[in-house]
Amino acid sequence: KSAANLEVYKRNIREILNSELLRLRKTVQPIDPDKPEEIKETEQINLSSYLKKEYIETEEDVSDFIERIKSRLTNLIKEGKRIIIR
Repeated sequence: KSAANLEVYKRNIREILNSELLRLRKTVQPIDPDKPEEIKETEQINLSSYLKKEYIETEEDVSDFIERIKSRLTNLIKEGKRIIIR
């Protein structure tokens, strides 16, 4: 139970850190105003959260799992985000 709590705290801390880093980057002026730095929000995903069941046992399970991940990653990229895989 305590290990699960630590993972939740760690995830929350990373989200806060990423949010604050993004906020700070937006307040800093780029060195070359003609070439502004692109600032991307970061999103963290946990691959196991895309499983429908506890085990992958069939080719259909593999295809479904990959399609779910592909869809999520594609949407995040379209939103202009960077992705951290866990």
